[in-house]
Amino acid sequence: GPHAVDEIDPATGKILHQLQVEDQPHEAVISPDGKTIYASLPAAGEVVVIDAATLTEKGKIQTEEFKAPPHPQGRKGAISTSASPHAIALSGDGNKLYVGLSWREHPGVVVYDLSGAKALKKIELPASGEFMRMQAATSRLFVPTREGLVVIDTKTDEIAATIPVKGNPVGVDFTKGGEIWTSENGDGTVTVIDGKTNQILKTIQTNGEGAGRMAVAGNGKWAAATHETTEDVMLFDVSKKQIAATVNIGKGA
Repeated sequence: GPHAVDEIDPATGKILHQLQVEDQPHEAVISPDGKTIYASLPAAGEVVVIDAATLTEKGKIQTEEFKAPPHPQGRKGAISTSASPHAIALSGDGNKLYVGLSWREHPGVVVYDLSGAKALKKIELPASGEFMRMQAATSRLFVPTREGLVVIDTKTDEIAATIPVKGNPVGVDFTKGGEIWTSENGDGTVTVIDGKTNQILKTIQTNGEGAGRMAVAGNGKWAAATHETTEDVMLFDVSKKQIAATVNIGKGA
């Protein structure tokens, strides 16, 4: 605690505003016009809707798809009726919100119509994932799971492909040229995929261990993967597809 969403001044690091929410906020996305923040609260089984200008709560998204039969959840084994809405993404036009359910007994992605304020459907997945990212140029949504990388066509809201990435992929990002980069929690590898053919171009072996995420620089030159156990950020030369540096930063990556 506190269970909060913070607005931070990037120049000074100071917290400008803080919004207390019901329970642990995990993932968030911002609407294309910059006016609204959507933050997932897995334990509470809802998505909180936040006014970005004032950082105040202006509503909640609650649907039957976010609910589950009573089951143990969390480190203390408390009984929950939440299907754990966790991963979150927005369509390019900002009209549809995609929310991944990380409840392992019935994983999937809920497609929610924001203008109509209703769930349109649930896309069933073979395994749960706690992160997703939209590739704006192709309208494709990528969901890393322990079974591989699931690709969803957001025009039809159907699964277009499942790329068999090993090592439990968790983080995903894209280069300007359309390559897909994933980071794997299971074995610390980083996988590079051809975005046009969905074929794996290279699997980069690293010494990184533990949970983390993947990011690709806007200029397309660098990629970065974080590792919680080895407490580092590993930097990659995108064109050479090899490790450029490892920066030890301590716990919490």
